[in-house]
Amino acid sequence: DYHDWDYVMTRPQDFAQIMNEYPQYTAVFLPALMSLIMEQTLNAHPGVKAVVQLGDLVEGVAGTPALAREMNRGAVDMLYAASLPVPWVLVKGNHDVSNSPGQPEAWDEVIRPFIEGQLGKRVGEGMYSFKISGHTELFILDQFFSTDRNLPESEMVEWLPGNWNNQRQNINSSLLTSL
Repeated sequence: DYHDWDYVMTRPQDFAQIMNEYPQYTAVFLPALMSLIMEQTLNAHPGVKAVVQLGDLVEGVAGTPALAREMNRGAVDMLYAASLPVPWVLVKGNHDVSNSPGQPEAWDEVIRPFIEGQLGKRVGEGMYSFKISGHTELFILDQFFSTDRNLPESEMVEWLPGNWNNQRQNINSSLLTSL
């Protein structure tokens, strides 16, 4: 279990979700979802180039830094276990960097290295681009209203012009963020 229950009890809404929703949703839907992702990754035509996860990989209310790292490690281990032939492209969600003790640091220590290993490049604080083919590039923005770095949304938007090269022709670009 990845929770300091004394801490979780101070957050009634989170407690209710952790006790009544998340375990059931995970048990019912996650095995089928992972199976579908694997099937589509192996069999889709044209071929899948990457699997994009749009934020909130973890529930993010562990309560202690050590448990936050364990929670993130559990999620990353699940993604590794899928053994996909393509990379995971993760977008930072608000739960991934919640204000629960140690959660932003756990993203830095566990999730970011996973993303960097998948993509073979540095991803900074969560804003990065990834070229998935000769004609398609993804631009991943930090989670808006992020509590981990307290950045104004304008700084996130200002990141784009320096990274979104409008000089490229015949490139399909997509902008991804978690709101």
